[in-house]
Amino acid sequence: IDQEWVQVKLAEGRALARHLDLLNWYVADENTHGRMNPADSSSVKVHGSESMHRIYTLLTEVIGATGHLKEGSPGAELSAGIESAYRSVWVLTFGGGTNEIQRDIIGAAGLGLPREKRRKA
Repeated sequence: IDQEWVQVKLAEGRALARHLDLLNWYVADENTHGRMNPADSSSVKVHGSESMHRIYTLLTEVIGATGHLKEGSPGAELSAGIESAYRSVWVLTFGGGTNEIQRDIIGAAGLGLPREKRRKA
């Protein structure tokens, strides 16, 4: 933590997490007061999944070479939880609708763009 590059990465991760907290509170408040726009919740979903990926990438970089060790591996005492979370965070890009679909919702509901035409199976 004494090294500046570590402080910068930890600060970036903290800022992303705090920003996500604020966005979640904003969407919750909008929903409570009946002002919900689907583009808002889709925006938070996309930003949230991408932010969580970035946060765990930053933590893995700070931990270094042991950042990708699984629980039970020698030297993984600190990093096992981060490695597991890093792998799990990818689920967020699919759960609740893929980020690609969420971006279509943002475009149509938030920006008034035409919906993307999908191929029929």
